[in-house]
Amino acid sequence: MPLVRDAYGFLTLPGTFSAPADLPHRVEAPSFDVWPTSAEVVERTLLGDVELSAEDARAHPGIAPLARAALDAWAGTPEPAGVHRIAPGVRVVPVRTPTLPPATQTNTWVLGEHELSIVDPASPWPDEQARLLAALRALARAGRPVVRILLTHHHLDHVSGAEVLASALGVPVLAHPETRARVAVRVDEELAPDAVVGQGIDALRCVLTPGHAPGHLCFARENGVLAAGDMVAGVGTILVDPDEGDMLEYLASLERLRALAPALLLPAHGPPILRAEAKLAEYRAHRLMREARVVTALAQARTLDALVPLAYADTPAAVWPLAARSLRAHLDKLVKDGRVRRVGDEWTLV
Repeated sequence: MPLVRDAYGFLTLPGTFSAPADLPHRVEAPSFDVWPTSAEVVERTLLGDVELSAEDARAHPGIAPLARAALDAWAGTPEPAGVHRIAPGVRVVPVRTPTLPPATQTNTWVLGEHELSIVDPASPWPDEQARLLAALRALARAGRPVVRILLTHHHLDHVSGAEVLASALGVPVLAHPETRARVAVRVDEELAPDAVVGQGIDALRCVLTPGHAPGHLCFARENGVLAAGDMVAGVGTILVDPDEGDMLEYLASLERLRALAPALLLPAHGPPILRAEAKLAEYRAHRLMREARVVTALAQARTLDALVPLAYADTPAAVWPLAARSLRAHLDKLVKDGRVRRVGDEWTLV
């Protein structure tokens, strides 16, 4: 099977593959939508079933320090079914959700070593909810109880399983006030920007990152690991819908995350992102590239319907309905910047 790798080491890869000759171990993808290629396979061993001894893995020159620490902690300590350990204090249970393509799942992140915080228990389907609950109860029996549920934002592919899980485990749901105002599930406690939940090595700091959604929160550990929600994705980009998002705020939030200099991003969709700084810079550059194309298109057209084929000529026509939403968010930003004027359903350069 040919391996197509982008600048960040990710590729589309269904099921199982045989690694190249320099890494002749069989790797099972744990239902993520994308998977790293050979140079990063060993760094991600704990994301799935790997026929690889800890000794062999330590000897491989491609192992990052974070992955080496994870292997040291993991050796001889299997995780419950469906739980994938990324590093000490970082586990994930990917669950099926009705999310936007190319993703098909949402990562429910399980953060902590002694007391666990669950980020975005997302699936609305009872079988997936039961699978997640069984995994978390198994962790509790091993001395790692769940103490809280955290919501990054209000979208259904992030919150749909929260109330069922909270009731089953008897734990509170915490979210930003803007999220609380938009969800049907119960929220027991509100989170303020820079609030800290948990203690010691299990502490998480709340980072306010609006733009994709009002009140969007990321959760940062002291070791540079950051649960990023829908600020970034392991594959593709993030939709900023003008009905509830704001492109100007989204770009500012990307810069807020860059200032934190995270070592590892844990997105809600797709695999962990090792090159955090590069990914955040790429996202900013992508948005500014699209904004430049919108400005160029405004020299030829004034309405949304006419602008989309020009500003998004590099994308398939099938996604243009979604592109129109993003285009509108760009236009709203340009109006705020004073570079574009809107009159009715037409936009013109100032």
